[in-house]
Amino acid sequence: MGPGRGSRGAGGSRRLAGGREAQTWGDQADRNPPVLHTHSQEGVRIDEVDFHPAWHKLLDVAVSNGLTAEPWTAPTRTGAHVRRAAGFVAWSQVDAGHGCPVSMTYAAVPALRSSPELSAIWTPLLASRAPAYVSEAFVASRLGGAHGHAFGTLGADLVGSAAGGVIERSFPA
Repeated sequence: MGPGRGSRGAGGSRRLAGGREAQTWGDQADRNPPVLHTHSQEGVRIDEVDFHPAWHKLLDVAVSNGLTAEPWTAPTRTGAHVRRAAGFVAWSQVDAGHGCPVSMTYAAVPALRSSPELSAIWTPLLASRAPAYVSEAFVASRLGGAHGHAFGTLGADLVGSAAGGVIERSFPA
């Protein structure tokens, strides 16, 4: 089992946050910032970002412990949002950088609810504990601040092909 797997809810991330391994990941992620590659060797615009493996591990723990959008799929009055908040606060102490895509994925669900069709497709995907989907805003933020470019192109792709499940991935499954 990988980090955080097998634990129920955000408690797994809270227990891991103070551990030596998680602290090492946080230090490695801080010392090795993402590297933006705007163009391929052939000069084609690619907007790819290389992340240190520690960053992937931090994000995997957050996702696998339900710190993204999972509370939005839980029954009301179960404390799911409070548990997620506690886990997010604790886990973000390890490294703040990966908290941005985690919190944006959480925040995307209320915005998606303005379109019941898109919400029905994307909410379960964004709430999944499988590290495959993150908020489209995350992709924009990781393009070195190129929000306009990313939202203008990727946002249109997401709306146009939501049923097909097309979204950029920034970390291994």
